[in-house]
This record gives sequence, structure tokens and C-alpha cells, in this order.
Amino acid sequence: MTRQPKLSAMLLAVLMPGLFAAAAADAAAKKPITHEILWMMKRVGAPAVSPDGKWAVYSVLEPSYETKDAVSDLWLVATDGNAPARRITHTKEAKDDVDWSPDSTRIAFATKREGDELAQIYILDLSTGGGEARRLTNLSTGASRPKWRPDGQAILFQSRVYPGALDDEANKKIAAEHKARKYNVRAYDHFPVRYWNEWLDERQPTLLVQPVDSESAKDILSPTALAHESGFYGAETDTSVTLAPLWSPDGREILFVATTERWNAAFGHVHQHLYRMPATGGEPKPVGAAPGEYQELRFSADGKSLYCKYSPLNEEVYQALLKHKAWYIKKFGEIRDEWYVFPWGRPRPSDPTRHITSFKTAWKTVKKTAKVTGRWHDNRHTLITELAEAGTGDETIMQIAGHVDRQMLTHYSHIRMQAKREALEAVDRRRRRSPTPTTTSQQEASLSQ
Repeated sequence: MTRQPKLSAMLLAVLMPGLFAAAAADAAAKKPITHEILWMMKRVGAPAVSPDGKWAVYSVLEPSYETKDAVSDLWLVATDGNAPARRITHTKEAKDDVDWSPDSTRIAFATKREGDELAQIYILDLSTGGGEARRLTNLSTGASRPKWRPDGQAILFQSRVYPGALDDEANKKIAAEHKARKYNVRAYDHFPVRYWNEWLDERQPTLLVQPVDSESAKDILSPTALAHESGFYGAETDTSVTLAPLWSPDGREILFVATTERWNAAFGHVHQHLYRMPATGGEPKPVGAAPGEYQELRFSADGKSLYCKYSPLNEEVYQALLKHKAWYIKKFGEIRDEWYVFPWGRPRPSDPTRHITSFKTAWKTVKKTAKVTGRWHDNRHTLITELAEAGTGDETIMQIAGHVDRQMLTHYSHIRMQAKREALEAVDRRRRRSPTPTTTSQQEASLSQ
């Protein structure tokens, strides 16, 4: 009995340092998040997977409060996860727009190295384990968004050039004239004048092609009539202006997205069109007549079909979205990227952090305003019915209506049957009105002759 206190004291003396250490470690593990911790986190970019599916290249940014001290490099990792990732570049500048060669042995990317004022296209051979990247382009206007030709012998890329300048020497001359000016005043005849924190000038995007074993690139877009239209421009994204170029599977053509309505941005929606042109140069032609927004162009594996994200924003939809934006700001005071376009709320929208779960209230308001009756879902049935009555094919109806399948289309078969019945009845009525109806025996005799 007398030994128990001593034993407890001894255990306490032995355990106390460990308890204090554990408590200190726990406190350290639960250290509050600060701006520095968040800012200094390494940031991993989206992966670019090789055509054979065995490898992926991604960027890792090591931030710093001083821009000059930030480091961004490319890393290579096997997609089966059986080998650790390894760094394949060792320079500070960011590497953008990674694109794999068709044989999965090389990558092309845009970056600035020592002596580069603007980003250029570099090629890195990974078949020998890596090494130093080789600079492909040397343009005064810079280069971005490289795309390997399907045979791996040339690269398509973008640049920003002065209107009317058909080669790099012409661009250098115009740039030198601008630099020699004794004033720094910008004059604008049209909108837009600014892109985020960058003042815009007269330069516009163009497309160039350069063989991988050559030192010169050919501008295939600037000489065209399309590029000389006053409203010609590329599609604006969150970070850049791009033509989103893409090779055709046979390497003979190039597809891209552009607009000729750049100046409309001041008062309306800027429509885009999808174009195709010969890879050696020539006048681009629209692919279809439908304007809208085209994104993420991709060819099917067999090269016979082209897929893309398409938003058919016409003027009516654009104006409706502008009104919705004005209502949104009035209702919630601001707009945030993480908020839903159609916010939740009963009976009226009240929480933009949650999405709407029903259109019933909105549909009631629309019906009351338009003085119509019916269910919201009836609109879908009416559309499919009218398409069927117009003789539209099943595949087209399925594409327009979304998740409708062939079994669902059988519900509308009576529409086609009714149309056929009416057509036959019309023929019968014409026959009855005919003064000398043709008999079956007469038809057979005619056929026999």
C-alpha cells in the first residue's frame, strides 16, 4: 500500500515528458492557416497524357512572394503509378501548353529561357531520359499553344502580330517604329481597349507552321482576307486570347475558332465561328453557318467526326442573360464564380450557394406573365412532336432532345402514322374528285406496254 504513491509518481515522471511532447506536436499539427501557408503551397497543373497512355506530364509551381524567386518546372510520371515522378525541366519560368508528339517520345511547350523577351516553343526529347530542351522558334512576337502535326514532322502554333505584317521582319519594323515614338498615348477607334490588366494594341492572333528540322516558320493566316477584316480576333478565355487551333487527322487542314465581330463587345454578344483552312495556306472557310461559342475541339479516334462544346448564344439569349445578371447583382449584391446561376430559395431565390431544385415557381411566373397554361415538361413533348411532324429523323431528334432514346420515340410514332394517314386520305380525295379515275386494270395494261 505504501508503494502505490511512489509508483504513481514514478509513472507520472516518466510519462509527463511524452505527454507534453504529444501535446506540443498536436498543437503544432493544428497550427492555424495563414496567408503565407496558403500562398506558399506548391501548385500542380493539369496533366498532359501521352498518346500511348503510358506517361503524363504536369507542371509544379513553387510560389514565392517575390516573383523572380518563383519556380515552375515540368514533371514526368508513369500513369500506372509503378515509378516515382521526376523533374524534367530545371528553369524558373513557367512552361505552358504542353503537347505530346504522336509517337509519345517528345513534348513541345511554350516558355521563356535566358535571353527570351517573349515565350518561344521548345522541344524536349524524353526517349533518351530527358536533357536540355531545344528551342524551335525565334520570333520577335513570341509563340504559344504548340500542336504537333499528326506525322510529327512540324508544329502549329500561335503568335500575336501586327495587321499587314506577313513575316517576322515586318513585325520587327513596326515594333521598332512604335518604340521610336516620343509619346506614349494610345488612341482607340473601337472597343475593347483592355484585357484584364493589359492595354490592347492593334496586334491580333495568327497561326504559323514550322517544321521541327527548320529554323523558319510560315504565317499561314495573316495573308488571308479573313485576317484583314476589321473585327477579326480570337476567342477570349480567362487567361488569354486564342484561336484554339487543331490539326485535321491527315495533317492537310487546320481548324480554328475566330470572330469577325470583335467590336460588338461594347454593346452585344461577340459570336464566334469555326473555320477550316489548308495547312499550307489559303482562305479559311466556315464549318457550318451557326455562330456561338466553340470550345475543346477534338476529333474522334477514327478521324471521321469532330466534337466540341458548343453554346448557341444568339442575341435573345444574350439579352436574357444580361437581364438575369442585373437581377442577380441587385438581389445578392455581387456575383461569385462559385455561386450557382439559378440559386435556391422558397418561394423566391435566397441562397446562391445552393442550386435550384425545381422550376415550378419560375414556370408559374412565366405562365402568368405570358398568360398561357400547361406543364413545363409539356414543352419538351411539344417540341419532339413538332419535330416528328416535320419529318425529322430519329437521330436528329435524339440529339436535340438530349436523353431521349429510341424507345421513347415510339411514344411519338402515332404522330408519323397520323401524318401518313392524312397524306393517303388526301390522295384518295383527289382520286374521288377526278372525272376519269384510273382503274387497276388500266394501270396493269399501262405497265405491260
